[in-house]
This record gives sequence, C-alpha cells and structure tokens, in this order.
Amino acid sequence: MPFSDGNFGVVFSVTVLEECDADRAIAEMVRVAAPGGRIGIIVRSLDLPQWWNLDLPEPIRQKIAQPPRSVAAKGVADASLYRRMRRAGLGDLACFPSLLTLDRPEGPLWRQREDYTLSLLAAEELPLWHEARDKAQEDGGVDDRLALSSRGGNEASGRVKGAYASTTVTSATRRRHIQRQNRERSPNKTELFLPKD
Repeated sequence: MPFSDGNFGVVFSVTVLEECDADRAIAEMVRVAAPGGRIGIIVRSLDLPQWWNLDLPEPIRQKIAQPPRSVAAKGVADASLYRRMRRAGLGDLACFPSLLTLDRPEGPLWRQREDYTLSLLAAEELPLWHEARDKAQEDGGVDDRLALSSRGGNEASGRVKGAYASTTVTSATRRRHIQRQNRERSPNKTELFLPKD
C-alpha cells in the first residue's frame, strides 16, 4: 500500500482478502497500522453453509448449502484467517459472527449466488426450486444468508472458525513484522531498521 509505516489508527478490510495474496495484505495492514492501532478484517466463510429461506426437500437443502468456492489461489475465505493473523504477529483476536442477507432478487450479488445454486441442481430438481422460490416471494420475500464469521477462539477444543478479527497493534508486533520484512528483503545484511518505541 502506498502509505508510510504506522500511518493509521484503524485498518479495515471487508471481503478483499479472498481476492489477493492474503498473507501479504495482512502484513501490509500491520505495517501501516500505528502502534496501539486496530486492524479489522471480514472475509466470507466458505467453510460454513449458506441458508436459503425456501421450503425445499432435505436432499436439495444439503446440495445447496455449500457457498460458491470463489477465492483466489492465495486468498483466504475460511478459518485460516486467524492462523494467518497470528502468524503476522497479531494477538488478542476478537471474533464477531455475522450473516450477510441477500434479499433483493434483482441485485447482482443475488443473481450470481442463485445462478451458482441452480447449477448444483439436477434438471428434475429445478421445478421444485422455482416453486419454492415463487411461494416465498408471495409470502413476503426470499433471501439467501451467508456466513461472514462463526465464533471466537476461547473454546477448549481450540477450533476457531469465522472471518472477522480485530486486534491491537503493539510496538512489539510492529518490531517483529519489520524484522521479518528486513530479513526477507536482505537476508545477508545484519542491520535492521526498526521503529522507535
């Protein structure tokens, strides 16, 4: 990013890290965040199901629960976001689950998601979909809900799923990040340029 080190008190990204080199983007967020600053990241959770508010047979529901696998080769759209953030030196991650509800069938996001869902169905299942969709529309609306996060990491099992994290950037975090960057850029040099505390 074309910004100086430690320039921002808050760095926030919403559904961007799916489309780029997520590790590099997180490292840049750490670089431009001021000591004591906050970093917030939201990504789609492709490891969690999507829900349609349609009255459909269970076999069709199971088939359409998987969200589109739209993530770049180095992007992130699953629980690995937390591991990546920790690897970048961030700590005290706070997780906030949420759902994105698409409820405008005329909208572009809706069209993309419904087209994907229809591609999962067999020809004999399509009439059931259209009938359920029309009925829901008559009853007040149809919507698709997709997960943007799931839960935090305080569970004893240690499983962390989801897609939003917020953390405070400390001087020690920035120091470790800059040391790592300097080693990557100049592995044969011993001089490291570090920010003053």
